[in-house]
Amino acid sequence: MLLHDFYALSYQNFATTFFLLANISIASSESRVALRLLMHLEHAPDPEGWVYLSQIKLGELVALSQPTLQRVMRRLHDLDCIEPGYGKIRITDRGKLLSICGDNATALRQLSSRSD
Repeated sequence: MLLHDFYALSYQNFATTFFLLANISIASSESRVALRLLMHLEHAPDPEGWVYLSQIKLGELVALSQPTLQRVMRRLHDLDCIEPGYGKIRITDRGKLLSICGDNATALRQLSSRSD
């Protein structure tokens, strides 16, 4: 039983690592931000859709400068996908974020299906 649990945890960590590396290679800054927000929501579900992550930390995680991240956040807010808060971001339309991710959302779906 212990070996099975170790394997499952190792597999999940390995899949998460590859997902994070793939996220950095996405050219579109909007897709990177959307995918990262969805990933955080998958790993720490909140009934109201809040992701507890500051914009500074999000910028570091997706390798974007603060001005670029602010433009992306403003655009996602204008599209009614997110609602920025202090130290948190609320996902208001998961479907729109998935459509922004396009083909890149496949990795998120695979990762979330493996963690079940």
